[in-house]
Amino acid sequence: MAERLAALETERGDERIARQAFLSAIGHDLRTPLAALRAALDALEDDLAPEPHRYFAAMRGDIEAIRRLTDDLFLLARIEAGSLDFERVPADLAELADEAVEALTPVAVQKSVRLRVAMDGSTMAEVGISEISRAIRNLLDNAIRHTPRGSEVVIELAQQDGGVVIRITDGGDGFTDDLRDAIFGTPARAISSQGRTHGGAGLGLTIARGLVEAHAGRIWAEDGPGGRVAMWIPATA
Repeated sequence: MAERLAALETERGDERIARQAFLSAIGHDLRTPLAALRAALDALEDDLAPEPHRYFAAMRGDIEAIRRLTDDLFLLARIEAGSLDFERVPADLAELADEAVEALTPVAVQKSVRLRVAMDGSTMAEVGISEISRAIRNLLDNAIRHTPRGSEVVIELAQQDGGVVIRITDGGDGFTDDLRDAIFGTPARAISSQGRTHGGAGLGLTIARGLVEAHAGRIWAEDGPGGRVAMWIPATA
């Protein structure tokens, strides 16, 4: 009993540390665009902005960054509360992967990164289209951000165990053991901005995991050259 109590206390301490790191990262992500917005407003009010339209464009970008972070937080809250409702319909996951590539090509072009989709067999499954699309895009965006310039990111899809496996491989350094455990080996939670994460607060991978698990699927990081993340989605609900 004493050992169990000690283990529980250690677990609570780890959760407190993770929560503090998460809140600190969120605060940082909010403070940066808010500070930029205030500086731009001050310059406009004091007539110190030689080209106001440029300031307005930058302010719009900062507001969009805050909106995306807020949307991620609301989605994460719904996932953790188990209140994520969506309609499952038959969909070709290869098409969703192609759409993710199309949407993120501008980000890849900035880093001279090539994107490629490869499939083997049927990739049909009953899914929430927007939810699985979001999961694929989060993983792909994370891969693009961590792969070296001029390299390639590959999305592979194949049938496996009555479902479809989607594997995303990049040319980066992969995941450390601690980061792999933090994201994929414990109850899903947002992590701090250290390591391979999407967004400063590490919400992208956590949200992807929650969306996949809401489909009774699995998501994991693999060993091997580069960064490799795979998710398995059952073909039927």
